[in-house]
Amino acid sequence: MDIETFDLLEQKIIKLISRVSELEMENNNLKQKYNKLLETMKEKENILQNLKQNNQSNIEMQNKIENYQKKEDTIKSKVEKLLIKLKEFDEF
Repeated sequence: MDIETFDLLEQKIIKLISRVSELEMENNNLKQKYNKLLETMKEKENILQNLKQNNQSNIEMQNKIENYQKKEDTIKSKVEKLLIKLKEFDEF
């Protein structure tokens, strides 16, 4: 091998080392982005879980409200019937 071949080989090795260094930095940046995205995903999953729990609580509360309204309607109907009977009794 002559000097020119060694110089060419040296340049290629220097370029290769430079490229490897660039790729390592890019890899580190991607790892950081991945970790941030992973953290964001965990936060979103926690928010979603909380929303699901809140939604379940809201559904349960809505069911209770509906039951109370049904009971209220039943009581109202019975009271109205009693009032009618009382009125009839008064007229008797």
